[in-house]
Amino acid sequence: MSVRQAPVYQQGGERPQVDDDSDVEEEALANDYREQQAYEDGEDYDLNRSMSLGSGPQDLQAQLQAAATPLEYQATIDTKIQSYDSYCNLFHFILNSEGPVDIEVPSYYWAWDVIDEFIYQFNSFCSYRQRLAYQQSTTQVNEEEVNVLRENPNAWGCYSVLNVLYSLIQRSQISEQLAARKRGEDPAPYAGEYGSRSLYQMLGYFSIIGLLRVHCLLGDFSLALKTLDDIELNKKAMFARVMAANFTTYYYVGFSYMMMHRYADALRAF
Repeated sequence: MSVRQAPVYQQGGERPQVDDDSDVEEEALANDYREQQAYEDGEDYDLNRSMSLGSGPQDLQAQLQAAATPLEYQATIDTKIQSYDSYCNLFHFILNSEGPVDIEVPSYYWAWDVIDEFIYQFNSFCSYRQRLAYQQSTTQVNEEEVNVLRENPNAWGCYSVLNVLYSLIQRSQISEQLAARKRGEDPAPYAGEYGSRSLYQMLGYFSIIGLLRVHCLLGDFSLALKTLDDIELNKKAMFARVMAANFTTYYYVGFSYMMMHRYADALRAF
């Protein structure tokens, strides 16, 4: 499955509703996910950087556990790039295997940890790269690290990170499933071969929250809120069952409203 394309969103739109008393079990994402556009840079971000995983479920489970484990704070740049390659390896295998990967996620906490750590490392690496760029005009710059960055220009690039999140959402057909639940329909007919597996369901679902976070980090607060356009923020939503995901969702929704000077909405979210 190619991940070179991502959906087009319209700016603006009504705010997501903050409703603690809603009876909606799950929420639907906007149908805008079905619309796609090719990124204009022409780079190939289909996650083909690394070798394939072993075919055994134990190997994949070990890779998922590693992906959910926080990277050491003082990790070297080589370790950070190796971590990026490992994520590319993992997601490429999950998205492009012949048929769905046959493994059960132990809990939705695990799926959240994978997405959360993936985005955290992206954010951390971008901050590191920017800090190193500012130091190039001084004598403090580490030429060896600069050369490593030049040799790996696409490592932890925003396009590749966004493409992973969009691809997990599209492959799992989680948007269609949530929309069906909201209409009171059985989501099973909309799940497809991949979306019926808990691995794809959970990774796809938490990728939605991941998109909110990434678009905030990129400074597009209107688009960040647009990812939750049809989501009612309430205690029965799946993200509310994971404390870290619940905190992340409300924090970035509130922060987006603040940056858009919609302070009443921000207070409601916080």
